[in-house]
Amino acid sequence: MKPAGWVACWVTLLFPMLVFAGEEGQPLDLRSLVEWGRVSGSLRAGYWSSSRSLDGRSNVATTALWLKAEPQLWHNVSLTVEGWVRNEQLFRAEETREELREAYVDVRLGRFDLRLGKQIIVWGRADRLNPTDNLTPRNVTLLESDDNNDQRVGVTGMKASYYLGGLSLTGIWLPEFIPYTIPLRQPAPPVTLRERTPGNTFGQWAMRVEQTGRAVDWSLSFFEGVDRFPDVKLGPMSPTAVAVFLTHNRIQVIGADAATTI
Repeated sequence: MKPAGWVACWVTLLFPMLVFAGEEGQPLDLRSLVEWGRVSGSLRAGYWSSSRSLDGRSNVATTALWLKAEPQLWHNVSLTVEGWVRNEQLFRAEETREELREAYVDVRLGRFDLRLGKQIIVWGRADRLNPTDNLTPRNVTLLESDDNNDQRVGVTGMKASYYLGGLSLTGIWLPEFIPYTIPLRQPAPPVTLRERTPGNTFGQWAMRVEQTGRAVDWSLSFFEGVDRFPDVKLGPMSPTAVAVFLTHNRIQVIGADAATTI
């Protein structure tokens, strides 16, 4: 997304904040708007001996601005918008990148919750190696932070949850596919490396039943969709060319996890 497009997304998504703040009679000065919209952010800078993209760059100086807004639109409806703008080459304009990580609406109706929009969905209780964390991708080339959660990227979808005591039943529909962003080095000729993304991802879905708040927290889950981490497949070969493809196969995953305190 270009900088102008990123800014346009923020303006479009934050416009309801101005409308609802005005309807509630709040003064539209910057301080009250920030407080009402629960706007937060961070400005980050760092120095790295090399990039994480296997592109040969060294002595990388980074700067990044992260912003998040969580206004309460009605008593049972809230909006969340989060994104960043970053630069990895001392403010050179051609190195500026941006991403809208999340932009969704939450609706709460008694025991029923509904979330619509671009969202990060985390399943499983393990920190690093988490076999049931397969619904949304990561960008493992980010340099700003070692925080595992900062690498996550949102995907457009719908999540519905029903709560009964300590149990919850969640269903998810994910029509959009975004793969992992991983470091790749192009091989030497005659080998070529290309990534193939699936054409039809409309039917991705998942379900989970989870128990929390007791001596043992646990969950059982099922996911049917496209693997966001690629597999390697050898393509056509000739004396002068060898094609290697990164492919994303359709998978079905049954998952379970549990945690307790000792």
